[in-house]
Amino acid sequence: MDAQADRLRYLGAGIDLTTFTDDIILDQSAPTVQSAQLLKPNVAARKPKARTATAKRHAYAIKLRANDTIVGVCTVQISLKRSGGTTLNLVNCHKRGILRIMRTLHVSSPQKPKYLRVKNSAGSWSRWKKLA
Repeated sequence: MDAQADRLRYLGAGIDLTTFTDDIILDQSAPTVQSAQLLKPNVAARKPKARTATAKRHAYAIKLRANDTIVGVCTVQISLKRSGGTTLNLVNCHKRGILRIMRTLHVSSPQKPKYLRVKNSAGSWSRWKKLA
């Protein structure tokens, strides 16, 4: 976390002695995932015979514990590999997120997800965490 004070002075007609200041907090820290556990699926997970867009989707429950101390977690991404996947928006990312999240998430996917990561409201992603 870096804090920087910016000063701005307006050159105007007669009142040039007023200085305006502001504190800017730049959050460059990534959120962290403490634990991510794949619970038993609601529907028996079978591998589809062919990988098509019409493959049957199954419901999965994921128990998640994550935090971000400054701006909060706003998005969760769940995937079969360490890219792409299903994105769940928890709150609006333009506002402050959830500082400490302990929640069970429900997601539908054609195959059993293996990885999870979270995003904070500043736009930083956590590392991919393998689902246990």
